[in-house]
Amino acid sequence: MCPFSLLYNEQEHACDWPEKVPGCQQHPLCKGAPNGLKAIQGSCVRYWQCVGGYPRLQRCPAGLAFDQDTFRCDWNANVPGCEVSPAPEEVEDEAPPARRSGPNRRVTATEEEVTHN
Repeated sequence: MCPFSLLYNEQEHACDWPEKVPGCQQHPLCKGAPNGLKAIQGSCVRYWQCVGGYPRLQRCPAGLAFDQDTFRCDWNANVPGCEVSPAPEEVEDEAPPARRSGPNRRVTATEEEVTHN
């Protein structure tokens, strides 16, 4: 049994890439572009890379998206539909929470000096 994406090559008596196995038909996904790139509908980061008529799933690095117009990974902000919306601004409290005193509170040496002076 061959690992994912490989086929058994009778001539070589070993697992091999599909494009190197005689008699294999090209995958329908790669029809017309046996050595090209294809966008995956609805995905900003994944795409197909056709090699010898067989697709191999690829992924853009973190922070990048696949641009189906230029056939390359680009910054999310440059790829229509893949822009990252900014995180909502955090609301800061007007005053920091009161510090607790007592047996469960860790006191640092600096705080002890300030408290006892």
